[in-house]
Amino acid sequence: MKFVFIKCLSIMLLSMGIVSSHAQSISGQKSNDVLKLIGSANSPRSFTFCNADKNLRRCKNSKGLKAGGLGGAFIPLGLELKSFRIVNRKTNGNSAKIVSKLDTLVNGIAPKCKNSESTISASSKKLEFKGFYCNWLAIGNVFAKVTLDIQDVDNRRKTFSGKYTIRLVGTGNMFGKGHFIARAS
Repeated sequence: MKFVFIKCLSIMLLSMGIVSSHAQSISGQKSNDVLKLIGSANSPRSFTFCNADKNLRRCKNSKGLKAGGLGGAFIPLGLELKSFRIVNRKTNGNSAKIVSKLDTLVNGIAPKCKNSESTISASSKKLEFKGFYCNWLAIGNVFAKVTLDIQDVDNRRKTFSGKYTIRLVGTGNMFGKGHFIARAS
């Protein structure tokens, strides 16, 4: 009796457009694809970024993800996040813990940054590089957070794409957001 009620309720919700079984399976599939593309032992080690158009179809430029802000009270700063390289990866069932090195430039000069730890799971559609420390020219000390909200995965082309946000807080403060494509390199 309970099964019949639940089945009828799910059919009713589907017919009313309140629940979409197709959308649920697609989002779950994308999460598994991301885990396969980034988290598995034989997946690529490096990914290069580009700013993408809103439809996530092509790169607007090949220079990486952008953020802008100020150093101290008046020095204009521009950050370019070009790529990330996985230096360590531990898989545990439906999730993977990833340690990555991010390749960045601030006003054309590479800062010294600590590696960032991230976790990606089959139920997640986000990859966050959070709370990692960077030093720029011995005077700029910041903590950085990069969030990738993954909307599309193509395992055949070894790409994933979506929206990004970048925040840096410290003696320099920067913010950036937009759309990205990450390609295995």
